[in-house]
Amino acid sequence: MTCDPPICPDYPNLRAVAGLVMADGRVLRAGHFYRSEALCTPSKIASAAIAALGIRHVFDLRGQGEREAAPNGWWRAQGVRIDEWDLIADARNAGAHWQALVEDPQGEGGRRMMMATYRALPFAMLPHLGRLFDALGEGDGAVLVHCAAGKDRTGIAVALVLAAIGVSRAAILADYLESGDRENPAVVAWTRALLERRLGAPIDAQCLADVTGVDAAYLETAFAAIDTEFGSLDDYFARAGWGSDARAALAERLAG
Repeated sequence: MTCDPPICPDYPNLRAVAGLVMADGRVLRAGHFYRSEALCTPSKIASAAIAALGIRHVFDLRGQGEREAAPNGWWRAQGVRIDEWDLIADARNAGAHWQALVEDPQGEGGRRMMMATYRALPFAMLPHLGRLFDALGEGDGAVLVHCAAGKDRTGIAVALVLAAIGVSRAAILADYLESGDRENPAVVAWTRALLERRLGAPIDAQCLADVTGVDAAYLETAFAAIDTEFGSLDDYFARAGWGSDARAALAERLAG
């Protein structure tokens, strides 16, 4: 996949959610919606590049422990609104997916953990999703969604927004998979250290790649879980309080 040059080389997964075509042919405009890994202590040069994006509302999808270890102090100093969703805690409440990695850190445990995580995330996200839709519809500056790596929790949140406004599944998948081409080595190293500390043992290279990478099967697992539980995406979004008329209005707001 060919990626646009990074907005900020220090944070390769910081990018606009834009240029995607909706079902009616309209195109998602730039300047409204961004996604990224955590941007906690940007350099002076990075700070200038990020500030120029006009972001006024940040959705931080990391858990409490992650936020305490790497606070969003820079964003707070910019005076932006920060909305915090603890999706890891919510997803763990929905299933003991971490156990898969504990049981098999040298084989398929990482992949099985990720599949379980993606099955749980749509349900963990459901109580929060309306706030993201509201922020995107208000038009009070750009919106940023981020977690630690910007690929799993952020990937599902962005995929659900795109699905809600009529972007094709193929385009949603391509946007999701782009994170694989924007891997941040610092995030991979942090993830390895975190996992090995929790496991008390080294983690296999393939197992680590399964955890730090993206995979079409992960995203499809999330959508399949929605279909199984709710019957359709329309019913899922209705449960979040966003019926077809509200989603059409959001699409109008974000389209070119």
